[in-house]
Amino acid sequence: EARAEGLTLKYVIEACRNLGLGDKFFTPMFEKLIGVGYVREMILAGASEAEIRVRWADDVRRFRKLRGRYLLYE
Repeated sequence: EARAEGLTLKYVIEACRNLGLGDKFFTPMFEKLIGVGYVREMILAGASEAEIRVRWADDVRRFRKLRGRYLLYE
C-alpha cells in the first residue's frame, strides 16, 4: 500500500499544524532528507500536499534522471 501511494507529506503537515511549533518543528536533518528548503517554507505557509507536489515535480524528474547512473539494480 505504501508503494502504491508513494511519499506522502500528510502526516508531516498535520503534525506541524497541530503542534504549533512553527519553524522549530523542523530540524536541519529534515532539509537534508527532503533535499530542498522550499518544502519546509511551503508547509509553514499553509500549502497543501498537492501544491507541494506540483512545485517539486520538476525536481523529482531531474532526480530520477540523475540517479539512473548510480542504480546497481533495475
